[in-house]
Amino acid sequence: MNPVAFYIFGFSIRWYGIFIGTGMALAIILLQYTCKYRDVNYDSLLDVVLISLPIGIIGARLYYVAFEFFNTF
Repeated sequence: MNPVAFYIFGFSIRWYGIFIGTGMALAIILLQYTCKYRDVNYDSLLDVVLISLPIGIIGARLYYVAFEFFNTF
């Protein structure tokens, strides 16, 4: 199976990116319905999600770069 799903303006969109994005979107949709039943403020949790997702992606990339750098020695 080809790891590239399709190209947009010369950028390759890979399958793992589609799956990760779909998982995040489904989690936010599930969060919206779950907050109604548990009587939790959806906007507060959405703020936490929107702050933590970019931090998690950047942190994962820094982790990968750091360990690939140390593996070259």
